[in-house]
Amino acid sequence: MDHPLLPGWIALAVGLLATPIVRAVSIRRGWVERPGVRRVHSRALPRTGGLAVALAAAVALVVADRLGVGLDGRVVTLLACSLPVFLVGWIDDVRGAGPKAKLLAQTGAGVLLCAAGVRLDAFPLPGGGALELGVFAAPLTVAWLVTVSNALNLIDGSDGIAATLTIVAGAAIAAVALLAGDPATAAAAAALVGAAAAFLAFNAHPATIHLGDGGSLGLGFALGGLLVVGAGREGAPFAAAAAPALALAIPLADLAVCVVRRRLVGRSIVAPDTAHLHHSLLGRGLSPRAVALLLGGVAATSSSLGVAELATPGRPGLLALAGLAVTALLFVRVAPLRPGPLLAAHRRRRAIERLHRDLRKQLEHLQLVLWNTSDADAWWETVERAARSLGLSTVVAEVTPRAGAPHELRWARGGDETPPVVTATLAPRPPAGVTAVALRCAIADGPIETAAERLSCFARLLEGERPDWAARPVDPIPHPNPNPDGRRPLRPFARWGPEALERGPFRDP
Repeated sequence: MDHPLLPGWIALAVGLLATPIVRAVSIRRGWVERPGVRRVHSRALPRTGGLAVALAAAVALVVADRLGVGLDGRVVTLLACSLPVFLVGWIDDVRGAGPKAKLLAQTGAGVLLCAAGVRLDAFPLPGGGALELGVFAAPLTVAWLVTVSNALNLIDGSDGIAATLTIVAGAAIAAVALLAGDPATAAAAAALVGAAAAFLAFNAHPATIHLGDGGSLGLGFALGGLLVVGAGREGAPFAAAAAPALALAIPLADLAVCVVRRRLVGRSIVAPDTAHLHHSLLGRGLSPRAVALLLGGVAATSSSLGVAELATPGRPGLLALAGLAVTALLFVRVAPLRPGPLLAAHRRRRAIERLHRDLRKQLEHLQLVLWNTSDADAWWETVERAARSLGLSTVVAEVTPRAGAPHELRWARGGDETPPVVTATLAPRPPAGVTAVALRCAIADGPIETAAERLSCFARLLEGERPDWAARPVDPIPHPNPNPDGRRPLRPFARWGPEALERGPFRDP
């Protein structure tokens, strides 16, 4: 292969022509992305730029192959498997596909790639040699492809970032492939670099078109696959894996931080937020253009140190470690992961989850007790027990009996003069001998979330239908230590009292 970089120049030319056409068609068809809290643009912009990138790269490789710049079977297989990832992402950009469909497409494409024989069977090590992966080769390859795809997708939240990182990673792959004597991989990487560079001319701030999920997921899959192709060759140098991995270290680290942060605070890992690395940099006053240049510069520095591993066989791994330190320094300085508040929020969430489980158990027991009441006095006694067990502070009932004058019943937790956090007025199903009941209840401790949950349980208890099988009161079950009324006492939730609040777990972080 005499001109392995020719596809890059062809992709650049095709991309400069195709991107304005795709932009115009997308605007006419309404395939646009509206401004939002997570966006830096103030007007609707097309989000189908991935189509222009895919067209430019595909045309460049086909034309280059016709001109004698051949591609080996592994690279062609990779590009074919990248197509469904791009298509599902593009459908999501146009009509909406959902995260499950996109994850299924990425996983399926990775499995097909491994089934075709393109997988990382051995990982090259510093100083020579390789670590055989054995039965873990296919699962690790699929996991790597899915991870890189989503990492580049998540980092694409500000103008020019994903395209810039694609150029850096593709250039690193092409450089190592050329130095290691792998022109086919270099040609494919050059096509991605040319297509991304052409798109960046329209995606740099202020952008006129966005890459979209189709572009970011497809490029991420292709870049991850080129690392597998280059590093999976027999005798591949350590730099074949180190250079592209270091170029992608920023989106990979941002993805890891994102997953940990969302899991700690109880959010879904696919739920969007505004705590990514680029959001933190924008919050520090940097412009979108400066953020793209900063992240691209750090990625270029790290990947250059990875490429330099080829020139320093006497000190294996040191330059790659230095490149990793450059990326780590960036995250230490502006990391959106702050352990203290996140761990406090995690502890609070776990405590609330435990309380929700306890509430369900209390509700089931109290329902059984209430269903077995036979008159108004027993009903009010059960209401008092429920209020005490669920941590309510006051309950006032206005009772209208069938015979006699209306009257008011009151219950209050002893010595509790704290202002209520949540109050509610209920109209429960009246007991026997009563025509109407109106209840006013309040909770004076705990966070609003659990207070509302406890009031909800109280309302469900009193307003629920009595089932047919529980319509007839039954004799109480004997207990070794019965109360005078013959019922086993409920243990009040002392953790809901003021003393529990002083020692946690509900004190807001």
